[in-house]
Amino acid sequence: MAKFSAKICSVCPVKRNCSDSKTGRVIQIHDQESMLQSLKYYVESPEGRQEVRERVKVEHALASICNRKGPRARYIGYVLMNMI
Repeated sequence: MAKFSAKICSVCPVKRNCSDSKTGRVIQIHDQESMLQSLKYYVESPEGRQEVRERVKVEHALASICNRKGPRARYIGYVLMNMI
């Protein structure tokens, strides 16, 4: 977390694009911000877009199954599920 007092903010050259607060500014950065940024850039890349398209197909198919048959499996247990 970074805190900037009103005294520092008053002389900042980009104050217009920032906060209008009279007490200053507090910035909190997520613990995994670097990972989130890298994932964002990956999704915007051509190979990332292709992966998102494939994922959307699968998620739509699974949602369709859940809507028709409900979220529960027909059988209980690994053996019975693999017999089908």
